[in-house]
Amino acid sequence: MNIFIGGSKESLSLATEIAITIEEHGHIPRLWNEYGLFSAGSYTLESLESICNDVDAAIFVFSEDDKTLYREALTQSVRDNTLIEYGLFIGRLSRERVVFCRKGVAKIATDLLGVTHIDYDMPIRANAEIKKWLDLLSNKKEFEGTKGDEKIFYHHYGDGKEGKYMMVESNHAVVEANNFYQLSQEYYHYGEYKKALRLIDKALLADPDNYIYHNHKGIILDYIVFTYKIGDLTQSNNSYTKALTLKPDFAFGYRNRALNNMRLKKYNESIEDYSRAIDINPNCPKYYRERAYVYTALKDFKKAHDDTGKALAVDEEG
Repeated sequence: MNIFIGGSKESLSLATEIAITIEEHGHIPRLWNEYGLFSAGSYTLESLESICNDVDAAIFVFSEDDKTLYREALTQSVRDNTLIEYGLFIGRLSRERVVFCRKGVAKIATDLLGVTHIDYDMPIRANAEIKKWLDLLSNKKEFEGTKGDEKIFYHHYGDGKEGKYMMVESNHAVVEANNFYQLSQEYYHYGEYKKALRLIDKALLADPDNYIYHNHKGIILDYIVFTYKIGDLTQSNNSYTKALTLKPDFAFGYRNRALNNMRLKKYNESIEDYSRAIDINPNCPKYYRERAYVYTALKDFKKAHDDTGKALAVDEEG
């Protein structure tokens, strides 16, 4: 799914973290500052209406952007434009497909106080809630039907509202694999990495060509090495490589393999993977910062300095 991420310039760093979470779970983040999203010479509201037609859902970041005078007291509040855009997207996509993340104690419209939101003052829980929201939306696009005694699995092909539902062969295996993957995610979030590994292996037996599952297995194997001192990072790299073979434009997969290559002191391979990730997603400051660490290890301080500057520029862009 394509997920738009809206907010202010001041909240761009948090919006980028959310984009990484979305990408990690196999969806496409569309940050508000993405190059080409707002065309030169176009009216902003018209561009936003066009974006509504091209995405499946949206997340808005409500943060302490502005100081405003409210009832004779100075208070922190959400940027007005962010609230307007949030309302526009709800009107176009429906309330269940548009959520907001709140960080700090920024004042929001009283009508929104009763709306359940994602609290980013607790980031681990917030990331889990974003995942559950994405899963809920995915389940509305991927569902089971029946035809006699045979199970039929449907999948939504295409982006935005132009996508079509089509029947997929070998339906039961896909549904079963997804169930194992969801359970694996739960155990992973609770630190039960060995159980998570067993379940993701079952998912891959049922659906061996799913790049998200291979990437998730790589992440679990990393944590098993760090937590239990079992195995080595080449095993997780094999999983990341398989994921990238299946989906060559998977930026988060390149980043994961790059990070492991850095730990293995394979610095040139790490630089190559970070560069691929940046080519695919140039709006993620984390990729530049981590590549800067690698350049520092290579004692190429000029390139490390340049990457640090690029990371800051992306953070401040807009």
